[in-house]
Amino acid sequence: MSGINLVKVQHGIEAVAGTLVAATMVYPGEAEVTFEDKVELPDYTTGFGGGSATEETFMSQTGTTLTLKDTPCSVELLAYMLQAGVKTTGSGTSSFAFAFPTTAANTISSYTWEFATALQEYEAGYGFLTDFSIKADGGANNGKVMFNGIVRARKAAASTVTASLSRYSTHEPLMINGASKFSIDAAGTAAGTASHLAATLRGFSMDVKTGWFPGHYADARTANDFSVPEGGGTAYEITGNIKLLLNATSVTELANSRAGTSRMVYIALDGTSSRKLAIALPLVFTSAPKLATPVENGLIMCEFPYRSKYSRTSTAQGPSITGTTSAALTIT
Repeated sequence: MSGINLVKVQHGIEAVAGTLVAATMVYPGEAEVTFEDKVELPDYTTGFGGGSATEETFMSQTGTTLTLKDTPCSVELLAYMLQAGVKTTGSGTSSFAFAFPTTAANTISSYTWEFATALQEYEAGYGFLTDFSIKADGGANNGKVMFNGIVRARKAAASTVTASLSRYSTHEPLMINGASKFSIDAAGTAAGTASHLAATLRGFSMDVKTGWFPGHYADARTANDFSVPEGGGTAYEITGNIKLLLNATSVTELANSRAGTSRMVYIALDGTSSRKLAIALPLVFTSAPKLATPVENGLIMCEFPYRSKYSRTSTAQGPSITGTTSAALTIT
């Protein structure tokens, strides 16, 4: 495997999964690429010192991994990226609802990715998200909401990237200070029912393994790369942390964490011009926070690690990410 830092990263949604298309948008962040080319030597002896000869190598598997580094997160960015990891929602709308599956697998889209170093340009098709994270902290990084992810794609080939593209036209990073609502409800309550808990949420992280993996089958893949993404379904994993100021709410949730009580967390992050990102997480805190740490500006914070899954209560619901953009957005 080899890793390369990139000077340009862009993508275009594939009309037919795995059929390359020209990129249409520049990804608004940095990335690096790893060529997942597995070079092997045969196990048999050849009569030479050291066993097999270097000329007798073969390629058992190929592929491409794009690591999308931390970048400011917007509703527009998620509207593009989560199509290829959570659910295909369609296009030409300002509302994007990414509900994680509760029974059957969701349908996802794929992207052709184009990327370049200072010396060479490449393209790789059938790109989909295997992992992504959304995080923010009001006490660090000026409260910016950040995104990162991992894209798996088929074998990369030398190519010429599409010229003169722009970043998402309405891309506006979100800030945790702009959150209009943070609430914690009892399990079985619709997300966001309770009142906003003012001066309580300091930060959060949401780390997602989408449950999609490269699937290798006997499908005439002469490059020995994957045939299709497989998995999906309810195989996703969502973990993270909720950071709260130590107050009456934290004391309540500390007791809930020690008892293993299910909770419903809702975070609404607002931007300008009707932009909104709403995250609903039926979850259980997996351990109680440490007391008296961390301390920020002389105040004690509590960090609650969690795991989010489907809630089968009377108000059955799974995790979801819902975004509203400032105007109708066409995903290309």
